[in-house]
Amino acid sequence: MGGVWIKWNSSSIFFRPTFISSKLIHGSVSYNSVIFFEFSMLYDSNALEERRFLWDEIKTLAINIKSPWILLGDHNFYSFFHDKVGGNPLQNSRLLELNGMSFEIGLNDLGLVGHINTWFNPCTYNPIHINLGVNTH
Repeated sequence: MGGVWIKWNSSSIFFRPTFISSKLIHGSVSYNSVIFFEFSMLYDSNALEERRFLWDEIKTLAINIKSPWILLGDHNFYSFFHDKVGGNPLQNSRLLELNGMSFEIGLNDLGLVGHINTWFNPCTYNPIHINLGVNTH
């Protein structure tokens, strides 16, 4: 079952999808036939094998991208230990998965303005707050 939707105002900009899978929609964003940037919206899985499959799709896309690229969505993961407060600690090897893929294809975290954390659980007994990040290439 897919988990990604993209909606835009076609009177202002045009989005042309060039790749669609159950967890990823990718295409180019243009205005008056001039491509401004490539755009990918993803919904990453909590399951390691599904996550690796999606990251392989992203790596394959990255090979042909020549213009600016924004990769946005729910990674269900984070890049650094300080991106998570609460819950169970994560092993170093798990952090290397996303960071390794990001480094391999040249993604940079854009950073945030406003709230530091983009996800939280509403539990009062063991609250967890996480910055899941936004990436660009």
